[in-house]
Order: sequence, then structure tokens, then C-alpha cells
Amino acid sequence: MQRNRFLIAAICLLFISGSLSAQDKAVPKSVWRLGIEAGLHPMSYNIIVPSQVREIPKNSYGAALTSVYLSPHSNFRNDWLKTSYYVGIKPEYQLADRLSLTSGVRLSFTDDKLAKVGGFFVWELPGNVNNTNYVRIEEIQQTVYNLGIPLELRFYPRRRDHFVRQYFVLGAMFNFVAFTRTKVKFTNLIMAKHEQEIKEQLNKPDNFSSYCYLGMGLKIGKMHRPFGNLEVHFPMFSFSQSKLTSFSEYRGHIIGINTSLKIPLDF
Repeated sequence: MQRNRFLIAAICLLFISGSLSAQDKAVPKSVWRLGIEAGLHPMSYNIIVPSQVREIPKNSYGAALTSVYLSPHSNFRNDWLKTSYYVGIKPEYQLADRLSLTSGVRLSFTDDKLAKVGGFFVWELPGNVNNTNYVRIEEIQQTVYNLGIPLELRFYPRRRDHFVRQYFVLGAMFNFVAFTRTKVKFTNLIMAKHEQEIKEQLNKPDNFSSYCYLGMGLKIGKMHRPFGNLEVHFPMFSFSQSKLTSFSEYRGHIIGINTSLKIPLDF
């Protein structure tokens, strides 16, 4: 549902910007513009299985035994690819006819899940040597929300302001974790009373992450009227290895897609 809303919002931004820019008048360009953006970027990652995960061994007949043992990578779902979605507000300043600078605030979110293929996994609750408790979990869902600061420089190869105008992007992104939402799904509702204990046992995502990127884009509309941008960011480089969620470690960005609506501000 969140992904469908995101796609609809992105299409609407381009449609509105094209409609508002249909008429061309000889009006001086505005130095400042207000930008509203939406975008996504898929990322590759490594799965991180928490140390509290245990496995119930089986005998040669397939029957479960009573003991448990550590089994950190046994048949857990690993799709290797996750997508981060974002929206933001980015004021833009026109430095020259062919150069502009943008920055602002961006809210992004990434969904993650720890689940076993075709079954459940066992989780060790806090205890001591003489008293150790376990619960059976179907999956742990987590969404991490980030507040970020984008910084972008756009260069237009051609000086003339055509209705459709190509440009290049050099950008950097600095993300800070705002909050996380975690939900534990048990095999038995009686075990739900331990949900808060499990949340407290989870390792937290890294508070800070950053990356830089190059890209190409198209400006759709005249710059003295509201116009739209469609961008593809590639390649993308991270400044450091970071833990995206409690279960995923960042490996690298694949590509980025960005759409935005720019509104001239006349002071």
C-alpha cells in the first residue's frame, strides 16, 4: 500500500508540473525555488541473524528434540535487495544560468523482515544458566525511518531554457535515524507478552549513514513557471559500511530514481 501511494504521488508531481508550464512567457528567471520531491533507491545488503536465534534439532526420523542450539544462518529469507522510499522539501538556489544548488530535509523509510523459510524460529529470552526460556516466532517486522539532509549541484550543458532540458547531478546524502517500528509475530498469542523483551534485545540500526552519487535528469517545463524534474542516480557510493536495520547490513546502492516539482519564488 505504501509503495502504491508513493508511485501515484510521483506521477502526480510530473503531471502537475507539466500542466502549469504549458504557457511560455518572457518572464525573468527566479533565483529561489521551492522543491517538493519523492524518490526511491534499491540497495543490496547482507542478512544479520541475531545471536538470540536458536534452532530445534531433529532426529533421523524428523521428530523435534527437546534441546536447542545456535543456528544463525539456517534457512532464513534473504532477498539481498531492499528499497528505501523517501519524500522531502528542497529549496533550490540558481547560482548561474547553467548551475543550481539544492538542499533541504528528506524523510525516508526502509522495511525489513526476519523470517524463516517455511516455518518458525526459536528465540532465547533473557535469563540465567538455570532458567532459560524460549519462544517460537514466525517473523519480526521492522521499519526504520530516517531524517536526512541532501546536498545537490545541478549543471545544465545548454544555456537556453528549453521546455525539456537535460542536466547532470552531483549529490550527497546524510541520514540520521529518527525512529524505528518493530512488530513480533508469534506462533502462539500467549507468547505475545514477551514482545517488549525481544524488542529490547535487538541491536539498533546505525544512527548515521551517508552516500554520494552522480546522475542525469530532465527538466520538464520553463524555469520561470512551476516545472518538474525526473532523475536517475548512478553510480552511488557509500562513505561507510552501515547497519540499515536490526537484521540487514548495507553492501551497496544499485540505482536511484527521483521526481520533483519546483515552484519559483519571487521576493
